[in-house]
Amino acid sequence: AWSLATGKQTRVIGDRGFSTDFAVTPDGKRFVTGDQSAGELLVGDLTTGKVLARWKGWYVNGVDVAPDGNSFAAAGTDMTDPNVPAQRVVRVR
Repeated sequence: AWSLATGKQTRVIGDRGFSTDFAVTPDGKRFVTGDQSAGELLVGDLTTGKVLARWKGWYVNGVDVAPDGNSFAAAGTDMTDPNVPAQRVVRVR
């Protein structure tokens, strides 16, 4: 994350590299992102950048957060067979 005021990096979000999509909960507290390099879906704390949950085994192409901020959807492909679509809807508390 970068500061809009200074243009300097303020923290690293997540713990790896190549993010394919990024969404923030309406309250601004959590994020959801897909990490293509590791084949993971990550949920994290936006303030600290710490990963709170991760799901491995698929390439995430897109994520979105529900208006209530308690669930999200993600779509991508299975890492074992790129021809197999993978979708998940997850409720987080």
